[in-house]
Parts: sequence; structure tokens; C-alpha cells
Amino acid sequence: MTSFVINTPDLIDAVRKASRIAPKRGHAFDVAAGVRFSNENGLLVVKASDLDTHFRQEMPVATLNEFEPFRVPSAVLASWVGHLPTGESSQTTVAVNLATSKVKFVSETSKAEFALILGDSFPEYDKFDPSDLEEVEGLGQHLRRVSWACHKDSVPLCGIHIDGERLIGCDTARMAEVVCKVPVDKPVTAPLTGVANALSGHMGPVGVAVRDGRLYLAPDIETQITTTLFEAPYPDIERLRAITADNVETTVDVSTLKDALARISSISARERYPLVEMQLDDTA
Repeated sequence: MTSFVINTPDLIDAVRKASRIAPKRGHAFDVAAGVRFSNENGLLVVKASDLDTHFRQEMPVATLNEFEPFRVPSAVLASWVGHLPTGESSQTTVAVNLATSKVKFVSETSKAEFALILGDSFPEYDKFDPSDLEEVEGLGQHLRRVSWACHKDSVPLCGIHIDGERLIGCDTARMAEVVCKVPVDKPVTAPLTGVANALSGHMGPVGVAVRDGRLYLAPDIETQITTTLFEAPYPDIERLRAITADNVETTVDVSTLKDALARISSISARERYPLVEMQLDDTA
């Protein structure tokens, strides 16, 4: 049996982000399900991958003995850590027993035991060199602002399009775009909806680079994310923009609009394809 003690806030942060990258279904789930813990050169490393996107986060541990990498189901682990205390002094003990294929997490307030995910099919990837990354301010928040409009499955519409000046999400029926300068030599599209969820709470800059057919991201010195780039060309967004809403533009108070949409949504929540009608006039 191998055990180690980790700061609970670090565990919560890493598992929360990793669980949003970890696959939920399909071939990727069969191959790379769960959150992976490993000892890499004396560092505790948490990983998750849906085969397109690779997540890696290092966590400080006072004493870490050698142990074989192990994986824990992402959904149940994320649910459990979500109820742990977040005080800076809180700690969690992790004890893994490969002989019984079980891992136990024990905090000051609760404990849980999970069956390990067996098999060694998880993809291998290492820490990348971050020296050429350029910072993009607020990228995590900008990704969230467009990811909701991406298609669920269809390539490349399931990705977020980056043209250097804007981020765009579109499923042909909906489109969202936000101004965001990203250092790319040419427009690229990448499956970033999971990344958008993982970085939803990150308010600072994110290091970005494109090389070798992949997008490289680093929100901090401990965390690295890489994702593939789609080869299929992105649809002509300018044509879609030209036919939407008769090119009407208006400015509204964000909180007022959100409150109004929330009230309307509560009424139409049971509809399969709820529609909201908006009327614009200059009498208000």
C-alpha cells in the first residue's frame, strides 16, 4: 500500500479541472476514463485525457514514495471532493492498495473508497516546454462565453474557432463570438469546450502557443493543457453573420437582460426547443 498527504484545496482544484477534461462516453472513455495519479520525478501529477485534449497538473506533496500510476472514476471523485473543506490548512490522505484495486481518500470531515480503473491504455504524454508561450488575458473566461454555441459532435463545429482577433463558437443555428487576441499565425479550430469548463474559474492570463499541429495552454506554472487542431475548414461565419437579426445592434444592461432571460427560461424549461422572442424599440 502507498499513501501520501496532499493539501485539500490543491486536490479539489486539480480534480475539478481534470474531471471536466476526462471523457464521459465512447471510445475515449473505454481507453482513458478517469483521473490519473502518478509520481513523476518526485512530483504528484494529476492527468486526464479525452484523447484529443491532454491535461496535466503538478501538486506539491511533502513526502512521496514511488508508486504505480492509478486511475479513479472522474465523476464520483469530483462529486466527493466538491464537498470537502477548502481551508488552506485542510489536508487529505490518499492511500492506494493495488492488490485490492482500491483507493481511499480521508479528509478531516469525510472519507471515501473507490475502485480503481484497471488497464494501462491511458495515453502517455509528458510536460511540455512553456518557454514560447504568450500570455492571453482572460482566455478562460472568453472560452466560456462562446463554448455554449458549439455543436455537440460535428467536426469542426464542435470546436472553438480562433482567428487571431476573435473566438467563435457556432452550430449553424447559434453563433457566439468575443474579441480576444490570440497569437496564431493562421486561423485554427480546436475542441476546447472541455477546456472552457476546466478554466471557467481562472481569471488571469493563460499562456498560449501553436506548434506541431496542437494548441498548447498553461494557465499557471503547475497546469498544462494541449489539444489537437481540426484539419477540416471552418464554415463561412461572415455569411451567417450577414443574415442574422437583420444586422440590428443594441446595447443593454447585462444584469437586466440575464434576469429577464432567467425568468423566461423558467417558463419554457420543459420545451424541447424553447424560443425567446425579443422586440426592440426606442420608447424605453
